[in-house]
Amino acid sequence: MTTESARGILTRLAAATQVTRTLRSGTGWAGEGTGSVGAVWDGDVLVLTEAGTWAADGGRPMRWRASSRWWAEGGALAVEVQRQDAPASAVLDRRAGGAWVGRAPFVCAPDRYAVSLHLRAEAVEVTWRVDGPAKADAVASRYR
Repeated sequence: MTTESARGILTRLAAATQVTRTLRSGTGWAGEGTGSVGAVWDGDVLVLTEAGTWAADGGRPMRWRASSRWWAEGGALAVEVQRQDAPASAVLDRRAGGAWVGRAPFVCAPDRYAVSLHLRAEAVEVTWRVDGPAKADAVASRYR
């Protein structure tokens, strides 16, 4: 269990150079990928840029890119993931046991995106769960 502060998490994310991403869908598809991470501070905001390859199980590798912004909001941790339309944003609070959990899901009707973060000795794990009429997906990222 950890009692690491929001600023401590930002420091760990800023030091990450690699990301491993696992995707699982309630409809049966799955995939994994790896990539590099770049971190730049824009004032008090940490901007992460990611680039790598991933493949659905049994599929051909494809390139992907992602960008997110992270900052401390009081004792909480805020994140904004850049998307094609509106960014997905959330504020996470530390819970008993050390997990950080989003206060409320991000809604992109009809889907809801819930985020959680767990600190491990070797990585920061961020999981987005997407629930909706046609979705029951999880995207887990391990930053090292």
